[in-house]
Amino acid sequence: MRVGEILLHHGWVDPTSLQRAIAEQRHTGKRLCSLLIARGMIDPDHASRALGEQHGVAAVLQRHLEQRDRAVVAMIPGALARGLCALPIGRSRTGDLIVGVRDPLSELQATIQAAARTRVILAVAPASQLESLVDQTYEPTSEDGFDVDLTTGPIAVIGESLPGEIGEYSLVGLDDIRVTRDPLQIASTVRPPKPSIPRPITPQPTHTATQHRSQNAMAIPVIGHVSSGPIRALTLEQALLGMTSAVTSEDAVDLAMRYVRGRWAAALLFVIRDGAALGHRGHGPALTDDAVQAVAIPLATATIVKLAHDTRRLAIQPPPDAGAIQDRLARVLGSRTPIAAPVVVAEAVPWVLAVGEPNGDDGAADLEYVVAALGEALTQIRHT
Repeated sequence: MRVGEILLHHGWVDPTSLQRAIAEQRHTGKRLCSLLIARGMIDPDHASRALGEQHGVAAVLQRHLEQRDRAVVAMIPGALARGLCALPIGRSRTGDLIVGVRDPLSELQATIQAAARTRVILAVAPASQLESLVDQTYEPTSEDGFDVDLTTGPIAVIGESLPGEIGEYSLVGLDDIRVTRDPLQIASTVRPPKPSIPRPITPQPTHTATQHRSQNAMAIPVIGHVSSGPIRALTLEQALLGMTSAVTSEDAVDLAMRYVRGRWAAALLFVIRDGAALGHRGHGPALTDDAVQAVAIPLATATIVKLAHDTRRLAIQPPPDAGAIQDRLARVLGSRTPIAAPVVVAEAVPWVLAVGEPNGDDGAADLEYVVAALGEALTQIRHT
């Protein structure tokens, strides 16, 4: 049942207000409950209860947010919390971490559990309220800059589901659960061994196969980090030659993404951090700068991004068990069959590049060229 129907069923919103909000939603793309709350048409607790009923999980009420345990926020890294819009609010009687989210998906539960290293109960809250609190709680720090974790390997999934755990609660199950103030206890987790991989082969610009490549090396323009606005695309030769002489990571990534902008209609460069793939750079009809930064894909769920990350190989077909998140990624990239490739840096995969429809031929070989060159450039820069 849709959340609007639940609100009407309980008499928490009148039909006229609901219709107005739905009409506004079509133009703004904002979430229905958030619109109703912003317009003063609904009580925030009623919105939470309706969302809890829709998703079959506990609902976060206003008093839970106001009386939340600030000590537990450190259990989720800031970059991951902002990317997934997740806010720890306390512990259950059994010691499980209660986390408020706007989308209580099982994939998010697995990712948050892996990061927090403890059992997690997801509870739902209206997006507008949760987003504001997450931003206030997890202010960006220097750790959220360009540097990435080079120790990342295949993500260990801790308890993909908790049978019976969520079902023990009523629609507003958190009403009867007092948040404890126990000292933070984090169980130890054994990291899976990092598989050995062959060093990526440095691409040779002379081995060209597509018509759009120039036969002569061209001068490389001065490169600076550009996140928005019109950007002149580069040829593959320009990008490859530029990356071999790049002196900073920002320059190397910028060269790669300038080539990608002209080669594919849409693309997303993900940084791998804290068990999730977080949007860092990208372009496309549905990918504004804000939209790119809002993309977060848990690596506990099957997607081409996870496949490319874990296998360290080009992924041209989604995993057979891929689900809703893969479908959403495909829509954002404007392609039924997006592909992804890992950026291997010092035998780790801190980045994954996913692309949509190519301008020209299929582009798979070119994607391998550009990520291999980017990985080589970042490895060299790291060692200098």
